[in-house]
Amino acid sequence: MNIGDKIKKLRKYRGWTQEQMAGECGLSKNAIWNYENRKRTPNIETLSKVAEALHISLNELLDFVGKSFSKNLIESILKMNYITIADESLEYNFKTILRHTGIAIDSLKNCIENNIDLPIQEQMQLLSFWNEWEFHEDGYGDDKIEFEEFIDVNREEINNQPLLSKYIKTLLKEDSTKNNLEKMLDLLEQNSFRVSGFNNNENNEISISNDHVSIKNVSETKLADTYDDIIKKVNSYTKFLIEEELLKLHNNLNS
Repeated sequence: MNIGDKIKKLRKYRGWTQEQMAGECGLSKNAIWNYENRKRTPNIETLSKVAEALHISLNELLDFVGKSFSKNLIESILKMNYITIADESLEYNFKTILRHTGIAIDSLKNCIENNIDLPIQEQMQLLSFWNEWEFHEDGYGDDKIEFEEFIDVNREEINNQPLLSKYIKTLLKEDSTKNNLEKMLDLLEQNSFRVSGFNNNENNEISISNDHVSIKNVSETKLADTYDDIIKKVNSYTKFLIEEELLKLHNNLNS
C-alpha cells in the first residue's frame, strides 16, 4: 500500500483530522492532504516527523507501511476488549480466536511473523467474529467503533478483493438492520405498545398495538423492511398524545 494511504490509516487510528495531524507533525494541512492523495511523496525527514508525532519509531512506521491486510486484521482483533478482558496473554488470545473461528493458531502466528495474507475464507471468518461481538449482550462498545474504523482505513485493500468487499457490505447491512430493530422496539416500549406474535396460515406474524391504537400486523420476516413505516406511525401517535395534552391544558387554563 502507498505511504500516503498508510499515513491516512494511522491518522484515522488516532482519530485526528488532517489539520490536527499537520499540527502534531509541524506540517501544513495541505502537505498532509497531498501525501494522502498521492500528489507528493514525503521524504525521510518528513516521515521522521510523522513517526515522532505518532510516538512510534521510523522503523515501526515503515514496517506498518508494509503490513499485509491479514496481519493488520489479526493484530487489531488481538486488541479487542472481548479478547483481552479475561486474560491479556497472547497465547490465551490466540486460543480465543481459534475457539470462535476454527483458524489454527499456527496459521495466525505464521501470518503475523511472515507478513502474509490468509485465505479469503479465513479473513471472512475473522471479520465475522469481530463483527459478531459488537452486539454481545455483555457489551464491548469500543469494539464496534474499532471495527468500523478498521473497515474505513482499509477500504482500498478491501475494494481490491470483490468477495471480501461484498461480504463486508452484507455484515454492515445486518448491523444496520439490528440497530433499526432495537431502536424501534425501544420506541414501542416507551409508548406502551405490545409486540406479540401469532401464526396466520403457517406464516409467523407480529401484532403491534396498545390500549388505544393498533399499528399493523406484519410478517415477522418483513419487520425490518417496514421499519420506517412503523416509526412514522408511532411518532404520529406520540404527536397526537402531546397535542391532546396541550389542548386539555389550554382548556383548563381558560375554564
